[in-house]
Amino acid sequence: LVLSGADFRKEEEGLDHRVCNTLEEAEELLQEVEVDLEERDTSMVAWDAEWHGQHPINEGAYLRTVQMAWKPKSAVCFVLRHAGGKPAFVDRFGEPAIDRLMVMLTEFMRGKRAVGHFLVADMEWFVHEGLHLREAFDVPLRAAENGDPAWLRCQNGEGGFDTAMACHAIEETALLGLEALTLRYTTAPRYDAALEEWKTEYCKERKIKKAALEGYGDCPDSVLISYACYDADVTLRIAYELMELLDSDYFGQNAWEAFWESMII
Repeated sequence: LVLSGADFRKEEEGLDHRVCNTLEEAEELLQEVEVDLEERDTSMVAWDAEWHGQHPINEGAYLRTVQMAWKPKSAVCFVLRHAGGKPAFVDRFGEPAIDRLMVMLTEFMRGKRAVGHFLVADMEWFVHEGLHLREAFDVPLRAAENGDPAWLRCQNGEGGFDTAMACHAIEETALLGLEALTLRYTTAPRYDAALEEWKTEYCKERKIKKAALEGYGDCPDSVLISYACYDADVTLRIAYELMELLDSDYFGQNAWEAFWESMII
């Protein structure tokens, strides 16, 4: 893409990145997404999260946002908590509704394929919050009744999909970071620029190194939400690109079995 002259500083057109703060909005959105997935005959939904703290069980740790993408350039950020940890997601009466949203999202994902980038890191937070995606992310462990091996079942549309594991199966020595894969497989701009500026200023003011930053708990919504939506969006775009390469990699070989082996681990 770089060699073809793509401009990664230019804002993209046709984006459908949304913000969801209420249970009623979430219900309407999920109904819309269900129809869209059915019309396009796909069940792939990408997931990502932003949090504060190293682990959800730690004192002061909390999940800021959960975001999903259901088609390229289309994503939504569910804002769970404000900077500092106060609940932000409510029902129509203004009552906290994070727990009900997690149940709704879990039900929505039944029978679908969960996509993510190093999704096991997000899973720790999802499970603690009540969002259970393992059924949608696990891959088959055994051959099908017709004899198709488990890895072929993945190629035929079963199980979840991790873009980092897919990239590693295709090219073991490739850079696996989401930023690197975004530049390589999509035309998305450097959408993390505002976040990096905030991190630099935030750490400078507190005289700490960026490596010591334990999350985005204090990051303003104006910066974090845009970044969060893009994280889920580009993950789904990358997944579609890598699926084709798993069918036939840069040497013309099928790499689905290698992908499956990484996924079961």
